[in-house]
Amino acid sequence: MNVTKKNFDEIADEIERLLPSAEFVAIDEEMTGISLPGCEEQVADLPAARYGKMRKEGMKKIDRY
Repeated sequence: MNVTKKNFDEIADEIERLLPSAEFVAIDEEMTGISLPGCEEQVADLPAARYGKMRKEGMKKIDRY
């Protein structure tokens, strides 16, 4: 499940409902909140691919200054 600040409100009830039956819960906050225009995240992206996309878009912003 991919939860972001954009979809948290609509998914929060489902998370709360599922928690009591979960044997294991993990929360990865490494890149939480990072989003850049023109950089579409895919659920199937591996961390290295996502980082590469974010870095590429971020460098475009830096190169302008």
